[in-house]
Amino acid sequence: MKILNCIKKIFKWMIGIILLLFCSLVLYILTMDKIGNYDYIRIFNYTYFIIVSGSMENQIKVNDLVLVKITDDVKEKDIISYKKENGKIITHRIIKIDKDQLITKGDANFKEDKPINRNQIIGKVVFNMNVTSIYYIFATILMIYIIMVLIDTFKYFKKKE
Repeated sequence: MKILNCIKKIFKWMIGIILLLFCSLVLYILTMDKIGNYDYIRIFNYTYFIIVSGSMENQIKVNDLVLVKITDDVKEKDIISYKKENGKIITHRIIKIDKDQLITKGDANFKEDKPINRNQIIGKVVFNMNVTSIYYIFATILMIYIIMVLIDTFKYFKKKE
């Protein structure tokens, strides 16, 4: 019984720390967004975007979250995010590099994009994940924490009787 209580305490502490880190990250993002005046959020030299088109299907699907390392050190076949002249952010694969000019193309597109300059690159995609998976993970952790708090609350009031 003591081992079970010890495990529960450790688990509660871990979830509390995760929630604290999450809240700290949100505060950091909001602060840096106001101070940095960027078109996208930067978190320790990384940013993220939600994909809104199917141009990169099967590799990256609509509504996937892509984690992008902010860099211009890219090579052919890398998937990058870049900013077009009109301010729109695109995530496509590099198919050709010619000095400072890059040609990109969506995997599901038949036609290549107009050439871009290296200074338009935001960074290289290092990870992608379905957004709903993130919601499920966060919701599961939060529900477990709430259930554990409720169980402890009931135990507390039972002891008081």
